[in-house]
Amino acid sequence: MRAAVIWIATFAAANIALAFYAPLLTSFVNQIPGRDKTAHFVVMGLFGALVTLTVRDRRARIGSFAIPVGIPLVIVLVTLEEVSQTWLDHRRFAFEDLVSSYAGIAAFCAPAWLAVSRRGRSAATPPIGDRT
Repeated sequence: MRAAVIWIATFAAANIALAFYAPLLTSFVNQIPGRDKTAHFVVMGLFGALVTLTVRDRRARIGSFAIPVGIPLVIVLVTLEEVSQTWLDHRRFAFEDLVSSYAGIAAFCAPAWLAVSRRGRSAATPPIGDRT
């Protein structure tokens, strides 16, 4: 649990630092095609991967799959974040942003999930020389 708090605090601090230094990155960001959608894809994808790696030992059962609990948690948080913009005057809900976020979560969480599952299998299987 302590590792989860450290990872999430680090991610939050990195986002705050990024927001603070955003004016310096403006010229670079303006060259990226689909800036807003790309940002949703990368930031939410990285967030999903970090949470998946952090809570790797906890699983949620969805149908016949047991996936790291971080994936549905991130999906719910991202959905709530985007839907909450409907109540803000200076923001608007954008379905395209939500889809970009989901695509990022899928793209970044898949390798994290594979790493977590392979790590679990290799830890459970003794090395070849140690088998009896």
